Amino acid sequence: VKWKKSDVKFEDRFDKYLDPSFFQHRIHWFSIFNSFMMVIFLVGLVSMILMRTLRKDYARYSKEEEMDDMDRDLGDEYGWKQVHGDVFRPSSHPLIFSSLIGSGCQIFSVSFIVIVVAMVEDLYTERGSMLSTAIFVYAATSPVNGYFGGSLYAKQGGRRWIKQMFIGAFMIPAMVCGTAFFINFIAIYYHASRAIPFGTM
Repeated sequence: VKWKKSDVKFEDRFDKYLDPSFFQHRIHWFSIFNSFMMVIFLVGLVSMILMRTLRKDYARYSKEEEMDDMDRDLGDEYGWKQVHGDVFRPSSHPLIFSSLIGSGCQIFSVSFIVIVVAMVEDLYTERGSMLSTAIFVYAATSPVNGYFGGSLYAKQGGRRWIKQMFIGAFMIPAMVCGTAFFINFIAIYYHASRAIPFGTM
């Protein structure tokens, strides 16, 4: 091994790899199209199986409705009638349930928007640009959380909509910050170099 002295500073050693002209970034359109067609095929297959099952059950139920009470089979119900009590039963904790649904819709929209922006823009060329974009989009998509969570809470007959709004808004940040605090406490306990002082946190 022959070592050669370089004039590049230690802090700037990765700048050439972050330069967009260093690599020719190509979007693999064939792979994206292939994955998209695979998803469409699988969704079509599953929906076809479900529609066949539902059509059989619907035909059987409509035939049973035409019968009188003496001819009707009063045995065990089968098919979709077995789960209708569970599917359409209101949630036992509508406040938490609607907040989770609203937060999930917000995370889905944030993921989708960040992926689209990363495909259009070169977010990976600068340090921290992906994270700052995700934080900005998360703040901008808070109405998605409020709309889906609040509408579901109202459909279930909830009255404390202000409490639901606060729980939905603070659920994900509280979990992220709590996890970060817990990991940082462990790092402080072991005197790790990545530990952030408690006052700074």
